[in-house]
Amino acid sequence: MKSKKILIGIVVVVVLFIIGLIGKNNNEAKMVIKNAEIAINEGNYEKARELLYTVVDGNNKKIDKLWNIVNSYQNAQTANLEAGLKYLDEIDNSYKKYNKLKEDVDNLREELLFTKKVREEFKLKIDEVKGLIDKGNYKEAMELSEETSEWQHIEQKDKNTMYDLHVQAMELYSEQVKEERKEEQKKQDEEEKIKNEQEEQSKKENQENNFSKEVAQKIIDKLNNDNGNSRNFYEITSDLKTDDNGKKYFDVVAKDKDWIKFDDHTILANYKLYSNEELVEVQN
Repeated sequence: MKSKKILIGIVVVVVLFIIGLIGKNNNEAKMVIKNAEIAINEGNYEKARELLYTVVDGNNKKIDKLWNIVNSYQNAQTANLEAGLKYLDEIDNSYKKYNKLKEDVDNLREELLFTKKVREEFKLKIDEVKGLIDKGNYKEAMELSEETSEWQHIEQKDKNTMYDLHVQAMELYSEQVKEERKEEQKKQDEEEKIKNEQEEQSKKENQENNFSKEVAQKIIDKLNNDNGNSRNFYEITSDLKTDDNGKKYFDVVAKDKDWIKFDDHTILANYKLYSNEELVEVQN
């Protein structure tokens, strides 16, 4: 009987101890939750994480939710884009009751979604630049490759790809400009040549149309004045004539100017004087 009482006493003590221990753990958990929530509301997520880490064991749903909220948000801050969005999607909806945390989570989600949008648009732009290069629109490709303003959101590998495309477009455009200038110069040279030929033809036609004995005499006088050491003295001996090709000319003879002084008018050579001032010797 005595031993039975002792056994009952021991059981009572153990039960009271367990109840006390549970009560202590519950109080400790409540204190951690309270302090963690204070830290969350202050935006001190690292402190909240450290507090929750000491008690999280999967047996307290509220602690587990707080741990999920803080841990997922902090992981989202440091993870890559896709992983960061995934962490935010996994956050328990109870985060919305903490104003500071809700604001930070929503801002982070907005920033990550914006970054995702910019990156997707940038990849499309890379494809567009490639297409322009393939079509030979190098200047347009070069200009399009420079238009992005949100460079801080772009992945480095895509930045490198766009830079390489920009350099390629710039080099190809430079060559294209050189070829275009070369072709333009060739066109201008051809046009200038045609213009000169037309002017020359027009000049010849004017000379031909206006060719008269008076004009011919001026040409002969110039020849006689400018013939230097030559002893030839030229004289026109006919009216205006036309040769078999339809070209106008005058007959001209050459005499020795020294002999003329002694009244010797012996003819040394016969010529045809054309409107272009060409003096062609006639062989008898």
